[in-house]
Order: sequence, then structure tokens, then C-alpha cells
Amino acid sequence: RLRRLEGRGLRQETPLFEDDGRSISGDLVWDGRAEGVLTTLGEAPVTRFTDSRRLPFESTDRFPERIAADGMVVVAVNSDGTATMWDATSGAHLADLYVFDEGWIAMADNGAFVASSRSVESNLSFRTAPGSRQRLADFRVAIPFRP
Repeated sequence: RLRRLEGRGLRQETPLFEDDGRSISGDLVWDGRAEGVLTTLGEAPVTRFTDSRRLPFESTDRFPERIAADGMVVVAVNSDGTATMWDATSGAHLADLYVFDEGWIAMADNGAFVASSRSVESNLSFRTAPGSRQRLADFRVAIPFRP
């Protein structure tokens, strides 16, 4: 049970979330910038609770175990060793992060990706429809570097 305690001596209790009958394990963190509680408990991969709002984040096929937030992005470390990123305001899925010995790749649902180096791109399997002129490079996202 997740509840908000208020008032003198914290005696006023408001239920926020309750899940009876199941064994529950998950993470629970405070996001000070967004002034809300984030949890991996419940049906959504991550849910944010604020004073009057419950925001379930967009579902993915991953199972988050640990979460961290900075008010802009919420990141979860998943049971399969990947990490998932969501927009902290909307709960929209941004990308999944895959880590390899030689680097990392962040990939969005639409196939767009950012890689730490060109050599790590060899971990990607890229298939196109017959006759398609699309290339792996067509999905690479360039991020401007500002020192």
C-alpha cells in the first residue's frame, strides 16, 4: 500500500495505490524536481504519484527493477541488464539502452538510434523489405557535441 500522510502528527492518511493479494517487490524513489514519487509497483512499468495525480508511464517489454529520475528523464535498470528511458513529464517511452563490451546503443521504438561508436553498430541486425533503399545509416541520429 502506498499512502500519503499529512496533518498534525501525520495522522491524516490518503491511499494512493493498493494491490492486494500479490507478492510485491519493486523500487520507490522521490523525484524532488517533479515533486512526486516514482515506483515500479503496479501494472505500468513505472508510475508517478503527485499530490492529486497518478501517471502510468508508457509500457515496454522490459521489467524495471531500479529507477532514478532528475525531473526531466526517468531511467530504469531492467531485469535483463538493459536500461529504459522515459520523459518524466509525459511518461512517454524515449529509448532503451543496450551496453556491450565495446560501447552502448540507445534505440527508440521507431528504429532511430544513437551509438557510442560506429564499431558498436555491428551488434545491430538490420533488415529491409525487398527493393527498399533504406540503410542502417538512415536510422542513425546525430547528436551535436558542444564542448
